[in-house]
Amino acid sequence: MHQSSFINMKHFVQSNFKALDTKKNLRVLDIGSLDVNGTYRTLFDPKFWTYEGLDMENGKNVDIVLDDPYDWKEIKNNAYDLVISGQALEHIEFPWKTFENIERVL
Repeated sequence: MHQSSFINMKHFVQSNFKALDTKKNLRVLDIGSLDVNGTYRTLFDPKFWTYEGLDMENGKNVDIVLDDPYDWKEIKNNAYDLVISGQALEHIEFPWKTFENIERVL
Protein backbone atom coordinates (compact mmCIF):
# COMPACT_ATOMS: atom_id res chain seq x y z
CA MET A 1 0.00 0.00 0.00
CA HIS A 2 1.23 3.45 -0.82
CA GLN A 3 1.56 5.64 2.27
CA SER A 4 -0.34 8.44 0.51
CA SER A 5 -3.29 6.09 -0.01
CA PHE A 6 -3.44 5.30 3.70
CA ILE A 7 -3.21 9.00 4.58
CA ASN A 8 -5.99 9.89 2.12
CA MET A 9 -8.27 7.12 3.42
CA LYS A 10 -7.59 8.19 7.00
CA HIS A 11 -8.56 11.75 6.08
CA PHE A 12 -11.72 10.47 4.37
CA VAL A 13 -12.78 8.46 7.43
CA GLN A 14 -11.96 11.21 9.94
CA SER A 15 -13.64 13.92 7.86
CA ASN A 16 -16.83 12.04 7.13
CA PHE A 17 -17.36 9.84 10.17
CA LYS A 18 -15.74 11.77 13.04
CA ALA A 19 -18.95 12.17 15.01
CA LEU A 20 -20.31 8.72 14.30
CA ASP A 21 -22.75 7.67 17.00
CA THR A 22 -24.90 4.72 16.16
CA LYS A 23 -26.61 1.90 17.99
CA LYS A 24 -25.59 -0.66 15.38
CA ASN A 25 -22.32 -1.36 13.69
CA LEU A 26 -22.13 -0.16 10.13
CA ARG A 27 -20.64 -2.57 7.61
CA VAL A 28 -17.72 -1.57 5.41
CA LEU A 29 -16.37 -3.62 2.52
CA ASP A 30 -12.80 -3.06 1.35
CA ILE A 31 -12.24 -4.12 -2.26
CA GLY A 32 -8.72 -5.36 -2.87
CA SER A 33 -7.97 -5.82 0.81
CA LEU A 34 -5.08 -8.31 0.68
CA ASP A 35 -2.43 -7.00 3.06
CA VAL A 36 0.50 -5.98 0.87
CA ASN A 37 2.35 -3.44 3.01
CA GLY A 38 -0.67 -2.39 5.08
CA THR A 39 -4.46 -2.22 5.25
CA TYR A 40 -7.25 0.23 6.05
CA ARG A 41 -8.73 -2.02 8.77
CA THR A 42 -7.29 0.03 11.65
CA LEU A 43 -9.09 3.15 10.38
CA PHE A 44 -12.51 1.66 11.13
CA ASP A 45 -13.19 1.58 14.87
CA PRO A 46 -14.79 -1.79 15.72
CA LYS A 47 -17.16 0.02 18.11
CA PHE A 48 -18.90 1.47 15.07
CA TRP A 49 -17.80 -0.62 12.09
CA THR A 50 -17.76 -4.22 10.96
CA TYR A 51 -14.90 -4.27 8.45
CA GLU A 52 -14.64 -7.02 5.84
CA GLY A 53 -11.96 -7.38 3.21
CA LEU A 54 -12.64 -8.71 -0.28
CA ASP A 55 -10.05 -9.97 -2.76
CA MET A 56 -9.44 -12.54 -5.46
CA GLU A 57 -7.08 -14.62 -3.34
CA ASN A 58 -7.03 -15.72 0.26
CA GLY A 59 -4.53 -14.12 2.59
CA LYS A 60 -4.00 -11.70 5.43
CA ASN A 61 -6.86 -9.19 5.77
CA VAL A 62 -9.13 -11.08 3.32
CA ASP A 63 -12.52 -12.20 4.64
CA ILE A 64 -14.26 -12.84 1.31
CA VAL A 65 -12.59 -14.51 -1.67
CA LEU A 66 -14.45 -14.06 -4.95
CA ASP A 67 -14.79 -16.85 -7.50
CA ASP A 68 -15.57 -14.33 -10.24
CA PRO A 69 -14.44 -10.70 -10.02
CA TYR A 70 -17.51 -9.57 -11.95
CA ASP A 71 -20.18 -11.64 -10.19
CA TRP A 72 -20.10 -11.25 -6.43
CA LYS A 73 -22.50 -14.08 -5.67
CA GLU A 74 -20.83 -14.50 -2.28
CA ILE A 75 -22.43 -11.23 -1.10
CA LYS A 76 -26.13 -10.49 -0.61
CA ASN A 77 -27.86 -7.35 -1.88
CA ASN A 78 -27.75 -4.32 0.43
CA ALA A 79 -25.20 -5.99 2.71
CA TYR A 80 -22.94 -2.95 3.30
CA ASP A 81 -23.21 0.66 4.39
CA LEU A 82 -19.90 1.72 2.84
CA VAL A 83 -17.63 0.27 0.15
CA ILE A 84 -14.03 1.46 -0.14
CA SER A 85 -11.16 0.68 -2.47
CA GLY A 86 -7.82 2.37 -2.36
CA GLN A 87 -5.56 -0.05 -4.20
CA ALA A 88 -7.62 -2.16 -6.60
CA LEU A 89 -9.67 -0.27 -9.18
CA GLU A 90 -6.69 0.59 -11.35
CA HIS A 91 -6.02 -3.16 -11.72
CA ILE A 92 -9.55 -4.15 -12.77
CA GLU A 93 -10.03 -4.71 -16.51
CA PHE A 94 -13.79 -4.00 -16.51
CA PRO A 95 -14.32 -1.51 -13.65
CA TRP A 96 -17.92 -0.76 -14.68
CA LYS A 97 -18.81 -4.36 -13.74
CA THR A 98 -17.23 -3.77 -10.34
CA PHE A 99 -19.31 -0.61 -9.92
CA GLU A 100 -22.46 -2.60 -10.72
CA ASN A 101 -21.59 -4.99 -7.90
CA ILE A 102 -20.80 -2.10 -5.54
CA GLU A 103 -24.19 -0.56 -6.25
CA ARG A 104 -25.92 -3.89 -5.59
CA VAL A 105 -24.21 -4.58 -2.25
CA LEU A 106 -24.73 -1.05 -0.92
